[in-house]
Amino acid sequence: MTNPHPLVRLFVGATVATVVGLGVVGCSGEAEPDPTSTRTDLIAIDDQPGSVDGYTGAREDVEVERCERSGDAVDVAGVISNPTDVTQNYRIYVSLLEDDDTTALVQKDVTEVAAGATSDWEVAIDVPAEDFECVLRVERFAAEG
Repeated sequence: MTNPHPLVRLFVGATVATVVGLGVVGCSGEAEPDPTSTRTDLIAIDDQPGSVDGYTGAREDVEVERCERSGDAVDVAGVISNPTDVTQNYRIYVSLLEDDDTTALVQKDVTEVAAGATSDWEVAIDVPAEDFECVLRVERFAAEG
């Protein structure tokens, strides 16, 4: 067998590289978007979780009294109980989970909750969620003043 011309070797090498490259891309494991999906994810946060210096995780301070579909939105409401002896601000991140996927993340700030006091809170999340679970992350930090 004779050595093929250098241009033939270059062409064959480029063709093999292209086929291998397409095979790798084709097997990347990323799903194609479903064009028939009506899912609309919503992220409505102003502050990155954990961005307040000196915050305390305070999930135990917040009770969810309602997490239900209401018209075109999901209505989430509850009560904050400030167990400390100083006025506190609260940052509540409400996540809606559908089949373990986060379909919405909304921030609700409640300020100036007096020492030992309670405060109602509520947020309407405008997403077409049907089968969902409400999950909270709560941060508490001293009110300045």
